Amino acid sequence: TRAIDIMHWRKAAPTIAALLGQTYQVIERDGVSLELLPLARLPDVILFTSNDHRAGEILFGYDLTTGNPQYLSLSTLTHTLVTGPSGMGKSTFANLLICQLVKQADICAELVLVDLKDGVEFARYAGPASTVTLVERFEDLVPVLQRLEALMAERLIVLKAAGRTTWQGAPVIVIVDEFAHI
Repeated sequence: TRAIDIMHWRKAAPTIAALLGQTYQVIERDGVSLELLPLARLPDVILFTSNDHRAGEILFGYDLTTGNPQYLSLSTLTHTLVTGPSGMGKSTFANLLICQLVKQADICAELVLVDLKDGVEFARYAGPASTVTLVERFEDLVPVLQRLEALMAERLIVLKAAGRTTWQGAPVIVIVDEFAHI
């Protein structure tokens, strides 16, 4: 019995998908056999309805094996960094996130959008919710960051006095597009 070269099969997965007309995940079973697990076909366009929004949760994407939507609690999205090369969907993901946050404006104390490309990506969100702060120029960024730092200091005092480590109130969410511009 010969061991299976799983990496070879994983590299061949796109060819298998083209031949069989469906995308598969290659899973090694016992060192000598493998399984091609068919992945759910995802829609080319995802249209959001009011049914797609869940209070306090963000639609993060779709499970590749089931096609089911995947939601994350807003409380679990602290200190999230999204990186990748140009054209891989970072701004598209940011817009998906922002749309949901604007729709559920009551779940965050403030949504700060930093878009130092003259607001090209985020300007559309400047007016819909009073909790949205749009920063389009570098010189406007420093006062906003100073204000947020002061707010954080106030919250840390409250947390320390209460003997807690996690803020229970509405969060301030900061989304930066093109961090390299800072």
